[in-house]
Amino acid sequence: MKSLKMILALVLVLAMTGTTFAAFSISGNLPGDGTDLGNGLTSYTISTKGVNVYEDLVIGGVHQLTYDGMFGPVPTPSMTSLPGGAFPVPAHWVTNDTHFLFLDGDVSPTAGGIVETNTQSGSPLTDVVPEHWGMGTLGGAGNTFGFLGGDETVFRNLIQVVIPTGTGQLLTGVTFDAAGSQYALEALVGVPEPSTILMLLVGSLCLLAVRSRK
Repeated sequence: MKSLKMILALVLVLAMTGTTFAAFSISGNLPGDGTDLGNGLTSYTISTKGVNVYEDLVIGGVHQLTYDGMFGPVPTPSMTSLPGGAFPVPAHWVTNDTHFLFLDGDVSPTAGGIVETNTQSGSPLTDVVPEHWGMGTLGGAGNTFGFLGGDETVFRNLIQVVIPTGTGQLLTGVTFDAAGSQYALEALVGVPEPSTILMLLVGSLCLLAVRSRK
């Protein structure tokens, strides 16, 4: 009987794990998905499935790069050289910067451009001219872009988020699928999602109930 109760508790947890709450899915944002960069920062590659257009995406409290001589902050969208081929982009620029992955999955901005801010303060990295590191915001109202075709049924990389290790930030916006259906995008990056916390809580309570009846 005890074994049966244990099995039922585990089935409940597994059932909640496999539940799909929307046609649109997001991955790469949980604590275990991050890559520790070894400098006080952790990088997350956020991917989405089931949608191909994004509006008003924004995330604050992220690590940013600003380069002197450029028009404002540099989003470094996985490019290998600055616009016009001025010189190769150093690898640590791309690694430590938060940016949309324009060249990963053929993402194309369609309106509003990409807004980026950088306080040029709060970074664990040493500030060396002409590069300036700091905490800031990526995206905002008026940003609209989408994948140019491709398969909606597979996960495609959307954004690299770099934040101080042990912290979390909220990525928000609106997404649309090929049929025009709209979904709200709200992803906690670096901290467990509420559904995951609820799943673990319910599973723990079930196991505690089993033990209390021994």
